[in-house]
This record gives sequence, C-alpha cells and structure tokens, in this order.
Amino acid sequence: MSPVAFALSWLSILVLHAACSLYFALVGRLYWTMPGTYLDICLDYYQLGMKNTHYTTLSIVHIAIASAHGAAGAVMLLMSLWRRRLMFAPWNEDSGALSPTESVLEQALESTDQPVGGMARWRARSRRVVDALFGRRGVFGVESQFFDLLLIVRETTELSLQTVQAYRMSLYLPRVWLNRGYIALLVANCWLTPMIDHVVRRDAMRRRLLVLCCDSLLDLIVAVGIPVVLLATYLPDYDAKVTGFPIAFWYNDAWMVNVKNEFQLLLVASWSDLASRVVFSLGLLGCLDSIKDLIRVRSVPSSAAVAPSHVAALTREEQNPAQGPSLSDLGGLSVVPIVPSKQAPHPGKRFTSSVRFLQAFARSRRLHRGFHALLIAWGLVVLGLHLHAETQRDLDGQCLTQLRPWLRAKPSCALLLLDCAQNGIGGLAAETTELWSISDPASVYRIYAFDLINCRYNDTLFYPLRFEDQWSALT
Repeated sequence: MSPVAFALSWLSILVLHAACSLYFALVGRLYWTMPGTYLDICLDYYQLGMKNTHYTTLSIVHIAIASAHGAAGAVMLLMSLWRRRLMFAPWNEDSGALSPTESVLEQALESTDQPVGGMARWRARSRRVVDALFGRRGVFGVESQFFDLLLIVRETTELSLQTVQAYRMSLYLPRVWLNRGYIALLVANCWLTPMIDHVVRRDAMRRRLLVLCCDSLLDLIVAVGIPVVLLATYLPDYDAKVTGFPIAFWYNDAWMVNVKNEFQLLLVASWSDLASRVVFSLGLLGCLDSIKDLIRVRSVPSSAAVAPSHVAALTREEQNPAQGPSLSDLGGLSVVPIVPSKQAPHPGKRFTSSVRFLQAFARSRRLHRGFHALLIAWGLVVLGLHLHAETQRDLDGQCLTQLRPWLRAKPSCALLLLDCAQNGIGGLAAETTELWSISDPASVYRIYAFDLINCRYNDTLFYPLRFEDQWSALT
C-alpha cells in the first residue's frame, strides 16, 4: 500500500491496541477493587455475575489481556522510534527463511550442520521451530498453505460463540437498536466472507486481509463495544462516595429490571462466559497480528537490488551465449555420479504424507465452496430467528420492559404492568386471566401494580401461582 495508507493503518492499529489495553485494564481494576463495596453487596444479593470469591481470577485474566495489547502497542511505538520509520515489530521484516517449496515442518525438524555449541544449536533450532510455526510462511502464518483451513476452523468457532452471544442479547437486552445492530454485523460477517472470496479470488493476500479486517471488527464489537455501550448508560448513576449505585435506584422497578438483564452481558456471568470472552479477545489479537504481517509499504524495484553474482553470471552468458560453462568456470572439479544414500530417513520425513494431504485438503475448492455455503445458510438462519422475534406483538400499555428472545411463542415481558383503571377490570379471575396470559411467564421478573386501589377486589386479586415470586416483589 502507499506510504500514507500504511501510516493510517499503523496509527489505527496503535490506537486500537491502546483502547483495548485501557478497557481491559479498567475492568481488571474494577474486579480487583470491588470486593467489600456496596456494589458488591448489591450484586451478591440479587445474584448478578459470578461470586466475589472469583473476582481475583477475573481481574488477572483481564489484566493479562490488557498487558498483551499494551505490549503489542509498545513494541510498535518503540521500534518505530528506534528505526526512525513506522514499523510493527522487528520480526515483521523477516523475508522468510523457510523455502516455500518445502514443508515447514520438515525444515523445522532438520538439524543444523553448523559446527556450533550445544546452546547455540538449541537456540538455532528453537528459532527455526518458532519460524516454522508462527513465521509468515509458518503453519500459522499469513502466507501459510494452511491459512484457509485454519481460517475455516477459527471462523466456525467464533461464529458459534457469536451466535450464542446474539441469543443471550435477545434474551436479556431490551435495547432494540443494539440487538439489531449486532445482528446486522453478524449476518454481514457471514455473507462478506464468500463475497470477498468471489470478488478478489485471484489476489490471495488482499482476500486474507479483508477477511481478517471483518473478523477483527466483529471481535472488537463483542469483546469491547457492547460492554462499553452498556457501561456508559450506567456510569452517570454510579456514586463513588457510596461505592455503588444509590439505594433509590434499586427501588426503581424499571431501572432494576434493566440492571438484572443487562448486567448478565456487562459482567462475567459464568466460566463459560469468561472462556468465550477470552476467545474473542485472543481472536482480536490474532487478527491484528496477521494484519500487521500482511500490510507493507509499496516499494519501487531498483536495479541495485540485483546481487553481484547474478550480474557476473549474466555478463558471462552475454559474452558466450552459445557455449556452456568451461572447466575453468567449474574450478577444475570432477563430476561424479550421485550415489543414493542408504542412511535412515530423517524423522521429519515421516510427516510428509500427512502434510501434503493437509495442503491438498486446504487448497480444495470443494472445501471452500462448502464452507461458503455454510456461512450463507448460517446468516440466513440467524436473520430468520431475529426476524421471527421481531414479529412478536408489542405489549404497549401492558409491559414496561419488553424483550424479544429467539424461539419463543409468546411475547416476553420482564416488567409486567397491572393497572385496573386502564384495563377496566376489578381484579377477579375471569377479568385478569387474559392479562396474565399475554406474555411468557418465564420471562416475567417483576409485576408493577399501578394505582392498586382502583382494583375493587384488591384484597382477593387473582394471580396464577406461577407469578407468586414475581408478585411478592410487587411495588
């Protein structure tokens, strides 16, 4: 890319690393300092998030992720200042010590022939193994023959977790615009991968770059974007003096119901939830690292880049175009036949058949077409589930906090409203049966009774037994 585009990309990645590092560091500090505060007492009372005995572990995990982003950004900045030009890392300049025509695994297992000591030999082999695994042409590198196969595995894993996240958002999040935005990104990510492959099929590096950008955007939204949006809505209500939200908020039914639902997404709810967040965070780090390997400043070819030995060879060939090399050119060396070695094959050769099979499998167009068909179908299923939830009728006037979860036959209402005057009822069973049956009972968290004195039979107001817990919390 052009120098200007490279500079903008470098700056964007640096800002992204800094923002992610700041966010995860703040979350880690929050979990570290929260035990014993008023907020911790309220969360434990309402059973929101994990137990406070696990806060130290959660803090360490978030700080570790913040450190990884901070280290990546620091390497970019320090190396650029040291070299006096923009660069991501010293190892990004590696032109690839591994031959693209040989198996990287075989080369990693080959022993070096240099007469060096044991420690130097171990270091050389260790670096060769690292290059074979994580170099540009390594197994996990951006120029690897297994890149597309690994991309399929990673996208399938992340899409599964992102679909679960979309279901949890539909189950807990009453903010319709946030649900719709996330579904739009998820479906677009499913469909963009086949579209990118079809449009830029001949340019493998550009195709990989675009796919990685799409994946990193969705990982960023899930790992950082959604929690930041939810956190921003509750930050003005937080009181640092009481180390929590004032007690008046906890007696506000609408606020309390939103906290009960949205804190399931804002806080780490379980170990599986923590594992999925770690996967998204590591996926974002991996995508950014691969993007760094892919983008380069466009260089102009120069004649000075030709090796002197090549120039000498071309000169000799121009002088004697019709003759082969003379004995003097060969240095007086005699030619002897090559005798096949009877030495036992190197252990690395045992992987040859498996590696070649995986290479052929990774390049299979049938595999890519099948995966693209799966992505298109996946996006259609997610979109269909969301549209089905959107078609649930609005409970205006009867529900203060309505949810739209997937695969529900009835509308879901977290805060049900009982207003005898508005509904023109007295409170008898025959009058309230329709009111209690408008929503899915499992979704009702609280029942708000407005102006209960207008219910003529308020002393014997009928409500089904399935609403007993919610009714006990009536305000």
